[in-house]
Amino acid sequence: MHTGGMPGEGTDLFMNRSSMNRITMGLSDTAKKREIAGPVTGILIVLLAVLMMFGSFCVCVADEQSVAYHGIILNAAALITGIITLVIWRRPVLKEERQGEVLVKETKVPLMLGCIFTAAGECLLFAASCMAILDKTESCYGFGVFGMALLFFSCWMLLDYRHRRIAFDENGNITYSDFTGRLRSYHYSQIGRMRLWLPTGSVRLTDSRGKRLFSFEGNMKHSQELLEHLLDWNVELAVRPEEGGGVCSAFGANEMDTAEHRHVKGIRLGAWALLAVIAAGCVMSVTLLVRFMALKYMLLLFAGLPLLMFFYYLLFPQVLIWSGMPRYASEAFKRNHAAVPSAYLILVWLVLLFFMTASESLFAVADGWKMFGFSVLIAAVLVISCLLRMPGVMRRAGNIAVLCVCAISLCYSLAYSIDLAFSGPAEHYEAQIMGSRVGEEDGSTHYHVSVMLDDGKVLELKVSDEIYELAQSDAALRVCQRSGVFGIRLVDLHK
Repeated sequence: MHTGGMPGEGTDLFMNRSSMNRITMGLSDTAKKREIAGPVTGILIVLLAVLMMFGSFCVCVADEQSVAYHGIILNAAALITGIITLVIWRRPVLKEERQGEVLVKETKVPLMLGCIFTAAGECLLFAASCMAILDKTESCYGFGVFGMALLFFSCWMLLDYRHRRIAFDENGNITYSDFTGRLRSYHYSQIGRMRLWLPTGSVRLTDSRGKRLFSFEGNMKHSQELLEHLLDWNVELAVRPEEGGGVCSAFGANEMDTAEHRHVKGIRLGAWALLAVIAAGCVMSVTLLVRFMALKYMLLLFAGLPLLMFFYYLLFPQVLIWSGMPRYASEAFKRNHAAVPSAYLILVWLVLLFFMTASESLFAVADGWKMFGFSVLIAAVLVISCLLRMPGVMRRAGNIAVLCVCAISLCYSLAYSIDLAFSGPAEHYEAQIMGSRVGEEDGSTHYHVSVMLDDGKVLELKVSDEIYELAQSDAALRVCQRSGVFGIRLVDLHK
């Protein structure tokens, strides 16, 4: 990567033009290797999904009261993902690639990441299916959401490795293929400016009106060759050397001279102070405030406190970064931006773990798919609102990925607490015990009782040993049922 002076001035940024012939000779062999990873991954996803669907179906046939059909639905989504990967992967390649003229393409990093995320996503979906077979609905949704997120992300990485490339010739004709295989053709005369942004090593090309045409990264294979041609074609390069001839930056002086950038130190300190307030508030809400306020409002406060960091980001999107400082960030970029504390993600995961445990001990969710949809809706609102405020140059894959992980980790806690806080008066009716069982987990004994709800649905509840003994002795028990947002029912069992 170029680190001083203007490109082309005695640096090793560019390869010799004579090396282009050696590069193109091996492209046909490389193109054949690209045909392997996608079909193998797609076939693996399809086979594992079919296997788990068959196992869940067998459990459903053997036990009509089982919720193993959740495993069928989750793996049906995985099956569709695998089929889409196979179909899109087989798109025809560029004719320039067959002729050995494609010079800019992804390295093997997206391929390796795609395979890693595929394996991790399949493991989580396998765990979700096992949880569904064991009738552990809450854990099933937790593993399923993260598994599907990793699986979709892995498919995107693999398709990006397969399809994203740029073909060009000496006459100035450029063909760009995005990760879906969609082709766009340009002539160099249509390019008004290219912006080199070294914090991410990205080069963005726009027309004379500033409309974005396409982009490529400096770590892509042979991207220097394309950059050299663009300079030879006299395309304007928007770079600005830093003080002392340091690393160039794509930000102009006016883009780093806003009110937010002038107060970046206070914003950075405010992010850490806000994190401390959130952590202290969460601890106080479950230790002290529970004595002075209703349980449902305490849980709403506990789940809502981490949401303050999202509001804080919406106030200062020009300065805050979710994924930390980029690898190639210049000193000026580091001085003018602040990262959301990485400890925030750990805090969100702890809150999620608390609610996953509390949902079994307090009120069980009777309408799992409604709760799942409500959680997805909350996550979508959080992500979209942040993306709308996020500057275009900050919309990097890593930044968006961390944002999505934080939103997904927080959405279930918010959905559960909101549903409980806004639920109506409790309805009580006599419990019809359909079964019971005792389980051992982590060296402790757990008691479960299955009851029939007012709509005929059978739900397994985690109960205390006292309630379990009453159920075993056919004592009179009552179901406590609350209906909240979107009719999501929360159920408990007591004397």
